[in-house]
Amino acid sequence: MRRSLAVGLWAWAALAAALLIVQLSGLDLALPRGWFDAETMRFVGDQWLWVRVSYRAAPWVGWTMLAASALVLGLPRLRQRPAWRRAALAAWCVALVANGLLIEWALKDGWGRPRPRAVVTFGGTHAYEPFWRPSEACSRNCSLASGHAAAGFALMALGALARRKRWHRALAIGLLAGLLVGLGRVAQGAHFPTDVLVAGLVVLGCCLALRWLWWHARLLHGRHAERAQAPAPGGWSACG
Repeated sequence: MRRSLAVGLWAWAALAAALLIVQLSGLDLALPRGWFDAETMRFVGDQWLWVRVSYRAAPWVGWTMLAASALVLGLPRLRQRPAWRRAALAAWCVALVANGLLIEWALKDGWGRPRPRAVVTFGGTHAYEPFWRPSEACSRNCSLASGHAAAGFALMALGALARRKRWHRALAIGLLAGLLVGLGRVAQGAHFPTDVLVAGLVVLGCCLALRWLWWHARLLHGRHAERAQAPAPGGWSACG
């Protein structure tokens, strides 16, 4: 379990390092500029089929995952499968805490970062703001962080409370899905690259917290089981 936690922590550290590199190097503005057509004053991402498909599909994938998780938790026959039950619980925890409370409410509606299409560099009226600086340029559904990318990253939750191989598989799939969906949103001018990376950090951090809690719960359960099976003092068993 420690080794599987370490893999997730290394992934989180890689996202954090990428966040700082992209911000401090100027890539946060340079990458969207590469998909901006100065003649038409539009981003070219909307012209690409895979971007349009990922934009439409990401919310549906998230809602489908939650509906399936609710079905697992609601039907006793499915709830009796431990692996399914744990995946469903993790999916709902990540959806409520990471995607809902932290990203949609605290950041998107509270941080105020303007989207690329709204900044002066791309024909808007607001100044560009780095990810760490709160702003009053936007009041609702703002740029930081990417909700669509978070829906892709949320696939990691399906393995957060699973054995190592399943966790590693879910971690890889979720990271790839979140980054690809986020890349499409950058090409559309809807988000900066740092918005995508912040979404990944929040979702992965929530998954790691769940995994850590599960690990300690298993340790405590194992210790209680050992104590219950230990022989009574004087060589007599606990049953007398």
